[in-house]
Amino acid sequence: MLLLWKALTCHYHRGPNYLEIDVDIGSSAIANAILRLALGYVTSVTIDMGFVVEAQTEEELPEKLIGAVRVCQMEMSSACTIVDTPRIGIAKVNHHGASDSSESEN
Repeated sequence: MLLLWKALTCHYHRGPNYLEIDVDIGSSAIANAILRLALGYVTSVTIDMGFVVEAQTEEELPEKLIGAVRVCQMEMSSACTIVDTPRIGIAKVNHHGASDSSESEN
């Protein structure tokens, strides 16, 4: 099982009925290299991802699937850049840094 938050910087956005997690692939040299290698094959692969909240105690087991997505035959030439605008209440967490603290942006 891959635990993204342990290897990559993630940004968390919470709303009344949703939780969005933006994963910064560029925050890891290894993940960035794997992504660059994989981009040459994206039109011919299917990627299935499942999402669970990691259990921290025995009482939280068994973990349950909370979401899934399938990405098929991506056409990278149709990709566009999205301008990130500062938002209030965004938590930026760098789980792989020297310290284990998180910071909030306002």
